[in-house]
Amino acid sequence: MDSGSLWLEERSSGLANVVFLQGWAHDWRIMSRSAANVNRIYVRQGVRRGFGPKLARFLKKSIAGPVTIVGWSLGGFAAVDFAMVYPELVKSLVLVGIRRSYTPEEIQITKDELTRDRRACLKGFYRRNFLPSQRRDWSVFKADLMESYLNDMDSEHLMAGLDYLATAQIDKKLLATCPTLIVHGRQDVIASAEEASQLAQEANVPVQIIEEASHAAFLHGDFSGILEKWLK
Repeated sequence: MDSGSLWLEERSSGLANVVFLQGWAHDWRIMSRSAANVNRIYVRQGVRRGFGPKLARFLKKSIAGPVTIVGWSLGGFAAVDFAMVYPELVKSLVLVGIRRSYTPEEIQITKDELTRDRRACLKGFYRRNFLPSQRRDWSVFKADLMESYLNDMDSEHLMAGLDYLATAQIDKKLLATCPTLIVHGRQDVIASAEEASQLAQEANVPVQIIEEASHAAFLHGDFSGILEKWLK
């Protein structure tokens, strides 16, 4: 089912329904690279503040019962925010590559880089998503998606995402609202595995560290098995 900005890819009536929320400067196509065998709901463009009511209407119309939300990076903040407002629609959360928050200094540095040279800023950011460990995923991304992203990601859209990140935060109280799994790459250079593990411990939620994954841990070969086990 397609509603324009939201899209349901139904593979089988017997599979779990999972919403995939992408990180900053990406669209749904990066999330479609996950190999998990589930029915998928995508947000076509970027995830930004205020998307929740539209997703809620779509789920109420299209899906029977609550869903699991896989939120990567910025999408992880959005997943938690959505679960807080619409708990009846969310069965569980899987948060990948998350942090407690981003500092105002970090956000401003990225905004300045974006204003100065948008393509160079994005190229550096995309590289950090995959390296040092996910070199094959990085090569595939460069060949298939990066040029499209560099051409299509407009500054207004990117700045709106950064504005959302500037105020977004995750704490242990928020994670207590529904069953939550944290998945993180040990070699993530954008959000440290130590911070994710500490947050999981404080919130008393499980955490899976993928040793050979970077920030885009949902693309690592181990992620599909982790997700499918969580869904059972």
